[in-house]
Amino acid sequence: MSAVVTGAKLFSPACLDPDALARARRGFRSHPLRLLVLDGVLDGRAALAVRSFFDQGVSLSASHGLYSANGAVAERRWSAAPVEDRMFRFRVMTGATESESEGAVTFAQLEHALLGPVGGELFEALSGQTLGGPTPVTVYAYGPGDFLARHSDRGGGRQVAFVLYLGDWQPGEGGELRLWHADGRKVDVEPRFNRLVLFDLAAHRHHEVLPVRGTRRRYTIGGWRLHPQAP
Repeated sequence: MSAVVTGAKLFSPACLDPDALARARRGFRSHPLRLLVLDGVLDGRAALAVRSFFDQGVSLSASHGLYSANGAVAERRWSAAPVEDRMFRFRVMTGATESESEGAVTFAQLEHALLGPVGGELFEALSGQTLGGPTPVTVYAYGPGDFLARHSDRGGGRQVAFVLYLGDWQPGEGGELRLWHADGRKVDVEPRFNRLVLFDLAAHRHHEVLPVRGTRRRYTIGGWRLHPQAP
């Protein structure tokens, strides 16, 4: 795994040296939900550059979802639906308004790393699991009142989920990731800047993103790694 750390200049050596990886792996395996929370995962300059790009250089589109519908629906339909049917409201990155800034270039490099061998080897080293290929990564922006209600990502060949937080966030602003045990207990993870969360989809019942109460956007990069046998 040291080769991955050496070759992945975007990532912080302090977090991803062999000893740190071994500690993270033990923590992931021993957690009842097979959950890992890793702070400072990116090089500090890289993390700040990507956050600046999200703030100033991307196009975002609103997305609304209902439990009773597959995929996103029109905002009018979502607003007319019963509150208990509303599954999510957030924005997703649909393009870039500029492509030559340090942040834009760094984000492109990060996306390539997460989708390529570096990301695969990193997530295998952190989880101790043999993983298959990636799904496309998505950039999400949660603003005031945005949320993602309880659901499961199981199915579609997905094995582990990852979330990388790159928004400016303070305690009390909401937007925590909540994972539910099968017995109803829950674990909340704060969306702190430059924090990576990795969790096994088979080890918990549901998860959700609590409503954002602050005025700042909660930026995340999220995706999944598939089972090795997934098509």
